[in-house]
Amino acid sequence: MGAEALVDAGGGWALAPVLLWLFREGRFLADPNDLTRALALRLVEAGAPLVRLRLSLRADGPRLAGWAAVWTRGQPLDRDRVARAGLQRLPAYIGSPLEHIDRTGTAFRLRLEPAVPAAAHPLLHRLAAQGATDYLALPMPFADGRMASLVAVTDRCGGFHPDDIGKLEALAEALSPVLEAAAARHLARMQGGA
Repeated sequence: MGAEALVDAGGGWALAPVLLWLFREGRFLADPNDLTRALALRLVEAGAPLVRLRLSLRADGPRLAGWAAVWTRGQPLDRDRVARAGLQRLPAYIGSPLEHIDRTGTAFRLRLEPAVPAAAHPLLHRLAAQGATDYLALPMPFADGRMASLVAVTDRCGGFHPDDIGKLEALAEALSPVLEAAAARHLARMQGGA
């Protein structure tokens, strides 16, 4: 994690208070849904230009293929979005930014203004129609080989600045082990039907 991501270069937002919260309090949130919501609120409080934050991961279990929680400004948290077996064959997944991350292990970014390319995944067209201007999906590899992701969407004119992207990359790196621990417990309960 580069030290430059921790410093507000002027006019931006500060990542350091968010990381401090993550290491002191956020890591104790046992439910990844609660972690998603609390993290989004901390980021917005710090000044991050977010309209949407999604944390997701491949579960690769016998009953669950994937899990996600989505925070959208002004709406209740979309909790425990699960994908059952066969996720790789669903139109919602095929060609999506999350498929890109799962397949390549690399970030996906698409500016949604002034226009989304016609061939882009339908999700990106929907977000642009709702006023989103930039989409960034970052990989968060887990120790066991599974892949998780942090997706940040903004509606700020001009999209994310390079400074925003650097901070979000540093956040994804710090968040990965915290989400891995919370998700392992949560998914074990979901898989077991408890």
